[in-house]
Amino acid sequence: GRMDMRKIGGSFVGAGAAGRADVGDLHQTNLIFHFRADQGITTATGVSAWTDIVSGSTVLSQGTTANQPSYDATATVGTLAGAGSMTFDGTNDSLYHADVKNTGQPIHIFVVFKPLSWVNNQHIFSALGSFIFTARPDDPAYEIQAETGGIGNTNFDDDEWALGICLFNGSSSSVAKNGGSPLTGNAGTGDMESGFVIGGNPELPPATQWGNFELAELLIYDAAMTGSDLTDIKTYINDQYGLW
Repeated sequence: GRMDMRKIGGSFVGAGAAGRADVGDLHQTNLIFHFRADQGITTATGVSAWTDIVSGSTVLSQGTTANQPSYDATATVGTLAGAGSMTFDGTNDSLYHADVKNTGQPIHIFVVFKPLSWVNNQHIFSALGSFIFTARPDDPAYEIQAETGGIGNTNFDDDEWALGICLFNGSSSSVAKNGGSPLTGNAGTGDMESGFVIGGNPELPPATQWGNFELAELLIYDAAMTGSDLTDIKTYINDQYGLW
């Protein structure tokens, strides 16, 4: 297996915790990006870069110190002590890179996060306006949109760690929480051609778009995960964090 690594203050150090899964245990086929908060973190004041595990080089970054999410390497996520997480402050924090992209759908995204406060239209992630996972409009509902549609009203409660499962796949799109049944519908056809953003969208920055949440892990696949593949991904997450 691969050693867990974390970069603090410009140098990588080994990291791990009881219950921590090896990243190689995750289902790898069609996995195009994988970010985990115990690995690839570069900090100064806040998180300035988060390196993708799949490539080892592609990063989500934030060069403006005031807009960097904070980082806690000792954070407990679900039941996993020392998992590590970053906090987006709901005011101006974001991580972005144009190279975290994929043209066309389907795009299947798995995000381990904890909402800290709910405000309508606060973003968890987006793709420069092409698609979003966002608070909508009945607290504590979140939904996905991909330019022309919206699917949601799954309850992601404040101060509760959860797995959000977001499938952007036109009329076969869906959103689910933890191991629950997905809500399905047509979310539109927007994709990640222009890059990917965690937190507020830097091109569309009204205050209500900046999400206030903690984040521990993010997986992006360029295919719809189904059957045993989907089960394996959810098992990888829940075996670590004990979310359901």
